[in-house]
Amino acid sequence: MAFAAGGRPEIYGPDSMTWSAGDASPDTPDASADGAARSGRGARAGGRTPRPPGGSPHPAVRPGMASSAAGALAARAAAGRAAGGLSDAMAISSRGYGFVEGIPFLPNLTEARGRAAASVRANIRWWAALVAIVVIGALVRLWSIGAVGFNNDEAVYAGQGASLAGDQTYAPLFAIFRAHPLLVQFINSIPFRIFGVNDLTPRLISVAFGLGGVVMTYATGSLLYGRRAGIIAAGLLALMPYDVVVTRQALLDGPETALFVFSIYLLTRFVRTGQARWLYGAAFSSGLTVLAKETAVLLIPVAIVFLLLVPEIRIKFRHQLVAVFLFVIAVAPYPAAILIGKGTGAAGSFVAWEILRQPNHTWTFYGDILPAAVGPVALVIALAGLLYVIRRGRWEDRLLTSWIAIPAAFFELWPVKGFQYLMPIAPAIAILVGLVFDRLFARVVDLHGGSVAETPVPMPKEQLKGRRGFTLPRPSATLTRALAFRSSTGVFSAISRPRVSRGLAAAAWALLALTTLSVAVPTAQAVASTSISGSLAGTGGLPGGREVGAWVKQNVPAGATFLTEGPTLANIIEFYGQRQAYGLSVSPNPIRRNPAYDPLYNPDRALQLNQVQYIATDIWSAQRSPFFDALLRRYVARYHGVLVHRQYADATDSSGRTSNQVVIEIFEVRP
Repeated sequence: MAFAAGGRPEIYGPDSMTWSAGDASPDTPDASADGAARSGRGARAGGRTPRPPGGSPHPAVRPGMASSAAGALAARAAAGRAAGGLSDAMAISSRGYGFVEGIPFLPNLTEARGRAAASVRANIRWWAALVAIVVIGALVRLWSIGAVGFNNDEAVYAGQGASLAGDQTYAPLFAIFRAHPLLVQFINSIPFRIFGVNDLTPRLISVAFGLGGVVMTYATGSLLYGRRAGIIAAGLLALMPYDVVVTRQALLDGPETALFVFSIYLLTRFVRTGQARWLYGAAFSSGLTVLAKETAVLLIPVAIVFLLLVPEIRIKFRHQLVAVFLFVIAVAPYPAAILIGKGTGAAGSFVAWEILRQPNHTWTFYGDILPAAVGPVALVIALAGLLYVIRRGRWEDRLLTSWIAIPAAFFELWPVKGFQYLMPIAPAIAILVGLVFDRLFARVVDLHGGSVAETPVPMPKEQLKGRRGFTLPRPSATLTRALAFRSSTGVFSAISRPRVSRGLAAAAWALLALTTLSVAVPTAQAVASTSISGSLAGTGGLPGGREVGAWVKQNVPAGATFLTEGPTLANIIEFYGQRQAYGLSVSPNPIRRNPAYDPLYNPDRALQLNQVQYIATDIWSAQRSPFFDALLRRYVARYHGVLVHRQYADATDSSGRTSNQVVIEIFEVRP
């Protein structure tokens, strides 16, 4: 037992406070403080952090927090002594346990068990719902996951992982510093060392990250807007075609998205609690996200814009320094590996190429693909939710708006666009949908005579100062006013509020079912199909690629070299066939080519000298670049090409018809 100045006892425990001579005596019960402590625990059990009305969103500046907690602990200690269960040498912390001369004890085991049972009863339905969502998400991601072999990018990342694992077959074909940071490739290399190189393990790792993203979407949505919004958001993301299709592939975007939303979650915890450890975790996690894919550096402007929009959140300078240091420590392995491995030239070339790349799609690209990728109904509801949060303007809303606006604006302005580039905002879109349904179901409760559960932390009056003058219509308020007007004019005079609430509840459930179907049906079609439509990168594997690679490995002599139309088929042949391949479309100009690929400077001369022995064509490269397809076929005719293999697979043509057709042809050529 320890004493502070003035002879007052100090109470130690995980949640205990220390009283000084100026505080209320621990011997004096404080019923109001004890009641406040109990209500606070009840609120926390419900998943919402209690805050005083109009209080600051940052708990570190809440007035009276220490004194109220101290009063609560004093009341518990006094009550225990009055009951004879505690002596002066004992102290109870706010969780019901404390220390007797350094030895922990539980003064009331029955009470602790009761609290644990109540917590389980309160949380079991949410846990069960989340487990069901994760199981469904796993099923749709694992269904026929190995039916189609790798596409271009998957082959590159898996090949890098094989090189990192020390496989000497792949090391000459896939340079370690070939593309992007190496976190995911390093993770792939670990099972490669144990089970050997294969095309299933990297996809399973991507699925694991995808399911982790679903769980973190629930956690983040619950922290921002409550558990109902979080569980709906998790369910939507688990079935969203965008997330399912990408996380079924061994790409970098699935891990990047999971780490992105995890960083947002940690940032939210920091704002909720004011504890610097959450800020440090967010900074370190942001660094890991950048290690997954360099475009995740957008996390930094997202956080900066959010903090600028909510100036009430103040971060001490020393905490900022520590956060920056942890971010640098997390990112440091990649530049350090480049320096050690003498890959600075390749890294510099890659940066220059990314900056100078020509546009590969029109500016309407994302507007064209997002309705089908996210689900048209879900996208419309998310846009309505975005208008709602912009109009309301609480700190949670500003975080969500920054999360969506910064990546969307960047990739819209960036000339190079890719199908999976906007993946980090998919969880935010799902949370917006969850928020809309949460507000809709809350309105049902309100019309039925209950109370609407508002956002956990209301925007304080100080944050309302300086807001923009324009406002957007509040959907729930508009609905309430419309119902009140029609009731006053006699239109709904015969309809009771419970009947209106039942009708609105039925409509809400019907809309939720429609939204779920709008994402579940295309997802089911995507995972059940073994063909891909068109040649859009990132939308699936390459039908026939694995089979062609197996044929090459078994029938083509070691040391043979291939010439293909582009790097897509070249990477497939190198990964599965383990033979060197060059893409004809890879420019010899270093400014105009991806430094990850080696060009063939003079294809004619290489064919004349018999440095290239095989030519391979594929229908997808022919769709993207008919010029190089025609040039390659002229080489086949000029150098006495003989068809040695023809690969059939299910493919979808431009008219949308799927059929079994020739997708890849291999010719043996000679001078």
